[in-house]
Amino acid sequence: MILALTLGTLTAGVAHELRNPLNFVNNYAEGSMELAEELIEEFKIQLEHIETTTASYIKDTLTELRDNSLAIKLHGQRAEGIIQSMMQHARTDSTQLQLTDPSLR
Repeated sequence: MILALTLGTLTAGVAHELRNPLNFVNNYAEGSMELAEELIEEFKIQLEHIETTTASYIKDTLTELRDNSLAIKLHGQRAEGIIQSMMQHARTDSTQLQLTDPSLR
């Protein structure tokens, strides 16, 4: 049982340590998506003043930036779910000693 308690404690510690940098990643992904959307809106307003090949490059780059940020956010949310599961598992570990050898039951 000592191993199970140690594993639960380790799991909770690792999950906690991963949560902080993951929150940073998720927040910046969200901010990058918002900035990309703002740039796309401004780009649409300024489109008539930009030559066609440049406009196409800018539009493609902004769209890719937005899509990359969305992918980062989605994977960050998936990682957050994994961390949440780790924390839940760590909380469900029993603090009572239990026999693990079936012959002793």
